[in-house]
Amino acid sequence: MVAFDLAPRAGLQHGSAADTALDRNTLRALADEGNEQALDRLADLADARGDMEELNELLDEGSERAGRLLTRRAVAARAVLLRREQTREMQRALVGFVGNGVGPPDRGGLAALFGRFTGIRLC
Repeated sequence: MVAFDLAPRAGLQHGSAADTALDRNTLRALADEGNEQALDRLADLADARGDMEELNELLDEGSERAGRLLTRRAVAARAVLLRREQTREMQRALVGFVGNGVGPPDRGGLAALFGRFTGIRLC
């Protein structure tokens, strides 16, 4: 019997790539035998490496942990894209506001513009 620590992120503390490869191979063998903790640990390792392909494969094998990790990454990526788009829209709105010949927006105009893009009412 092989003693093996299935604690998340434990393999990341080893000193060499060979240790991690050994851990991964052992985890794979355990996961193939139906060990869900090993499958979860493989998902953690794949996530730490940023290996989306392996996470997808683990999800196909039934790993709920891989599904949660992929979902978390998708939500984070979407949030970044939304922030970028909101920033672009705000920049366009400010350029339009200033470029209409009226000059820079007054405090009330900025508050309204801020509220439009953030949903936060300042006044």
